[in-house]
Amino acid sequence: MPETLQGHQGGITAIVLSRDGEWLHSSSEDQTSRLWELSRGVCIRTLQGYSNRVYSIAFSVDGELLASGSDDRAIRLWHVKTGQCLRTFQGYSTWRYSLAFSPDGRLLAGEDDSDRMIRIWNVHTGVCVKTLQGHDNWVRSVAFSPDSTLLATGIDDHTVRFWQVESGEQVSVLQGHDNWVRSVAFSPDGLLLASGSDDHTVRIWSVRTGECFQVLQGHHDIVYSVTFSSDGKLLASGSGDHTIRIWDVQTGECVQVLQGHRHWVWSALFNQEGDLLVSGSEDQTIRVWRVDTGECLNILPGHSSWLQYVTFSPQTSIVASGGHDGTVKLWSAPNLAYLRVLRGPRPYEGMNILGVTGLTNVQKMMLKELGAVEQTIIDIPH
Repeated sequence: MPETLQGHQGGITAIVLSRDGEWLHSSSEDQTSRLWELSRGVCIRTLQGYSNRVYSIAFSVDGELLASGSDDRAIRLWHVKTGQCLRTFQGYSTWRYSLAFSPDGRLLAGEDDSDRMIRIWNVHTGVCVKTLQGHDNWVRSVAFSPDSTLLATGIDDHTVRFWQVESGEQVSVLQGHDNWVRSVAFSPDGLLLASGSDDHTVRIWSVRTGECFQVLQGHHDIVYSVTFSSDGKLLASGSGDHTIRIWDVQTGECVQVLQGHRHWVWSALFNQEGDLLVSGSEDQTIRVWRVDTGECLNILPGHSSWLQYVTFSPQTSIVASGGHDGTVKLWSAPNLAYLRVLRGPRPYEGMNILGVTGLTNVQKMMLKELGAVEQTIIDIPH
């Protein structure tokens, strides 16, 4: 059984686990984000103050800070343990889908879909230290290099771009994709970058030269996610063709095709040891796979709407998933050990609406989403 985090009143737009597996943060279309303490099984903070949907979140490497981006044209920086909003970064003209902390913890990058710029903020001072200009279309993804000196961006103009963080200069434009670039990821040693595209391919680039030395072909639909294993030897890609492919980075060989999902695969992640892979799909399920054999070890159902986000805690075996049913679910991989139910407060929790007249079916459904129940009360004779 999964641990279910309930309390959001709209679809989950993003989830992220801290590296130590202690905290989970979820953002939602209900204009809130929530912080969950996993060890005690409670929602300890509901982060409010947004005037629109919250679309993106990111933890700092040390887990002390959390950034969230919203349709209200601002990025907020929160202190995890106190829930205090430390800073609000203004200057955006529309929503932000991509946020990333630098691995050294000093900087935060956020994209602006309207003016096609990336702003880099000093986390400690709140000052925008660099504005990266030159994108010709929307930015779909951002990623810092492991040494925090480079930022990679994946763009709808079919390119990947590298930027020097210190100077703000664009150092290279990587061309080769024939369609939007949905995802970018650096290898753990920072020497390679992988990109996934709507052109159904994955490309592996040399960070130093900008040369594309592998074009990984085999998917038959959009590649939504790319991720390296912790040793950098394998790469996983999740696609709209319902599959995950695992590639040998050096040879470009597809060593496994993981089949079983019945809809788009939004995300795929290796665990720290690299022997397991977790995938999340629009078919409302998570699957846990053995990397060496391609065997599906478990199918984790439970979401009542499409599932968009899945994440693996880097230091634990906890898997978290977020769906548009407004819930976040936690799983202990790979054996599905039971975890306690985490519940956030809902305004009509436990209110029985059985027999209440004048409510339409839509109104009943909305009340139930806010915690109401419709159940018969049985009198037990004394």
